[in-house]
Amino acid sequence: GVYSGIIIVMFLYNVFLYLSIRDNQYLFYVFYILAVGLTQMCLKGYAAKFLWPDEGWLIVKSNHIVTIMSGIFAILFTLNFLRVRHFSPVISIVMYCAIGIHIISAVVYVSGDYLVGQRILQVNTGVTSLMVLLTGFYIYKKKKFRPALFFWIAWSFFLSGVIIYILKDMGIFPYNAFTSNAILIGSGLEVALLSFA
Repeated sequence: GVYSGIIIVMFLYNVFLYLSIRDNQYLFYVFYILAVGLTQMCLKGYAAKFLWPDEGWLIVKSNHIVTIMSGIFAILFTLNFLRVRHFSPVISIVMYCAIGIHIISAVVYVSGDYLVGQRILQVNTGVTSLMVLLTGFYIYKKKKFRPALFFWIAWSFFLSGVIIYILKDMGIFPYNAFTSNAILIGSGLEVALLSFA
């Protein structure tokens, strides 16, 4: 409930900012928040229960689809927020290629090759997440772009939550309330910090 509240408040706040300012940065961020919230709803089973309870195809495939949407909007927001095209055209091209790989993953998955589609998504998401983190750090350190520091810290919280969650699944960390909700905590902190940035 707390996580849903954070996502809804940040979503509405940034929708209002977009409508007031008309800056595409907020539009990408609104879609990113929506995709992140839907991803967590799918992972916890709430989307299947409350949003599409009678849609078998959507119940099975929604987790993959919203994860792809989350990745694509994260990249688009990063490109816009960090002004990647201005500061590093090469990184910008690599990020657009990552979007293409996300789309390939969706096509492979929806066409029926679930394991390959999932594997492509997992590898691309891991590489892209690290690239986004390093891009934020690079632009802050080398280009002295102050908003990149907030971006880097926010993204670090999210990735820390993902790593803790994965280590829990691998049996390295114990299963408890914190480790089982690490992604929710990390993404909630990320969404709030990015709004401040």
